[in-house]
Formats: sequence, structure tokens, C-alpha cells
Amino acid sequence: MNVIEIKNVCVHYGAIEALCGITLDIAAGDYVAVIGPNGSGKTTLFKAILNLLPVSDGAILLYGTNSRQFSDWQKIGYVPQVSRQLHKGFPATVREIVASGLLSAKKFPRMIFKNEMEQVRRAMGWVEIEDLAERLISELSGGQQQRVYLARALVNDPELLLLDEPTAAVDPATRERFYQIVKDLNQKNGKTVILISHDGSQAGQYATKLAYLDKHLVFYGSFSKFCSSPEMTRYFGPHAQHLICGQHGSMEEKR
Repeated sequence: MNVIEIKNVCVHYGAIEALCGITLDIAAGDYVAVIGPNGSGKTTLFKAILNLLPVSDGAILLYGTNSRQFSDWQKIGYVPQVSRQLHKGFPATVREIVASGLLSAKKFPRMIFKNEMEQVRRAMGWVEIEDLAERLISELSGGQQQRVYLARALVNDPELLLLDEPTAAVDPATRERFYQIVKDLNQKNGKTVILISHDGSQAGQYATKLAYLDKHLVFYGSFSKFCSSPEMTRYFGPHAQHLICGQHGSMEEKR
């Protein structure tokens, strides 16, 4: 089953073309890494999927329903870009931030009940932050905060996760562990994952598919096929294969 079907989609900001001619399908269980240069339309694509931006041409189907009519948003968890850490002393604990994700599914008056706290504990367990539950989120490192936001996106047990550069500005070891957690969510918990990354090499080695955007869809397929593709050489140059693709690139060269 296709979770998302994107059919010849274009998105404009006024007269400026942000994306055009995007066509791709994402199946249940896929883990797709979306890469591309700054300004290539990666975040724009996410916002169009979430119906936060109108498409000027084409259509996006979510679980078979046009995104403009789609209403079952609890199926989708979203972690947007975080531009900076919170100010010290921001008065919310990790548990409170994660629990706030429950409010999106409620009508006024929005209240969180005791029996719902098991969902909060489960989400914190998935991302390994149970021991941080009573800490103020503003006291945490950037990598820890990203796990909190991921837990908040998971608290309603969504089927699909959209993660927009979740490892930006964190150290390599933290980034590696985050990718492993997301891989486990995909493989062990059955979450379909679409992850925007500025690090195509690392993200690509975890993902089952890679989408390279540059306002148009340049490539969509497996990471290993990308490493041996003419698109790879055209965009990064003939000497960048080993740097970006690492072992995948070496394996393809031997073939």
C-alpha cells in the first residue's frame, strides 16, 4: 500500500518556483532520505505533504485521499526543523513536552488524563529518554531535545514520521545514535519514515530509498543505485563518490 502518492506536484511562492514536476510513491514501511542543496525544496515538499502549503499543480494523496480532504492527521507524526535551543529556564519538563503531543487529537477543552500517560511513557521509551522525564527541556543538549521532539511526534503512535533535518548541529556520535533509533522505529515498530538530511552519506546508509531534490526530482531509488548513477556524478563530480557513498560507492565500483 502506498502511504503517499505525489503526482506531478508544483509549489510556488508567488512567482517563484520552489518545486515542480515531483512524482513519487512512498510505500508503507519505506524509510526515505530526502537530500539536496539548500533551497532545493526539501522542507517545501514536507509542508505540501502536510497541507501547510498549497500545490499549484498536481496532487498529493495521503492513504489514498487528496491531502486537501485528508483529516486523519494522527496517522502522521512531524518533527520540524529546530533553529536553536530553548532559552535556559523554559518552564516545561520533558514529560510535559511529550504529553503535549496528545493535545493535537483533542477538542476543546483540551485535557490530558492519567490513563493517557502510558502513551507518554511508551514514546519516551522508544527514543530512550525515560531518565530525562523530570528534567527541564531547556537544560538538555540539542541532541537530547531532538529526541524529546521525536517522542512528542510519536505519542499518538503514528504510522508515518516526517523528520526535517533532525540531526542538524549535533555531534557525530549523537547523530549516529539518532539514526539508529529511527532505523529501529522503522524496522521494529513498522513506522514509515521520511527524513530530510543535509548529510546524504550517513542518512543514505540507513534509508531504504533516497530522493535527491533540486526543485525537481533528480533521483529516486536505493542509495547504492544513487552511488553509481549519472546523477551522482553530475551533481557532485567524479571524485566525490567515495566521500559521499563510502562503502556503498566502493562496492558499486567493484561491480
